[in-house]
Amino acid sequence: MSFNAKTAYRVHVEGMNPTERKIFSGMLHLAERNGTVFEVEAILENSDVFIFDGANQKSIEFEKDHSHITQNTIWINPPAHLNAVRQISRPFRWSSLLEMMEQMVGGPHNTAVAAQSQPIIKITFDHLCALGAEILRKHIGVAAEFVVEDVRAERGVVSDPNNPVTVDVFLDILKRHLPTNVDASKVIQEIWVAIRPDGP
Repeated sequence: MSFNAKTAYRVHVEGMNPTERKIFSGMLHLAERNGTVFEVEAILENSDVFIFDGANQKSIEFEKDHSHITQNTIWINPPAHLNAVRQISRPFRWSSLLEMMEQMVGGPHNTAVAAQSQPIIKITFDHLCALGAEILRKHIGVAAEFVVEDVRAERGVVSDPNNPVTVDVFLDILKRHLPTNVDASKVIQEIWVAIRPDGP
């Protein structure tokens, strides 16, 4: 789905306590000021973005029968058996949640990620690691090697390392291993610019 400032993207939430839902509603207004319109959708099947709470049994049951929505799902503290691509933990970093949602629909925080809905970039996992390490060295020096090794270790757990990996999956894993003092959005954007076929 291409980003359009006039399009309202429907978000279904399973879980969250009343306080979290109140903050979440306020966050949606912030997203609208940024140019992306999100609306809470009560009917799960009608939604574009799904936020599931690992502490909510209904979320877990629904996931079993609807694996096709995995790429549009953000998990809150997912169950251990799930290899969730997008996930957040309590206490929330609300800005990270908003950024993930905007990435899914190609929002303004990271417009290059809008390309993730197309199977456009075929790149090996090793190439992605090498590229990520090269860009990370500018930000954190030799520590880049340790971050990339952590990414390799997680990749070995979540899927077959011999198969191609989509760029957005690699970047989601990388973000989870970046030091807290690194501007994650800047690093991700630099990597996207480096791999886009049409150049910067």
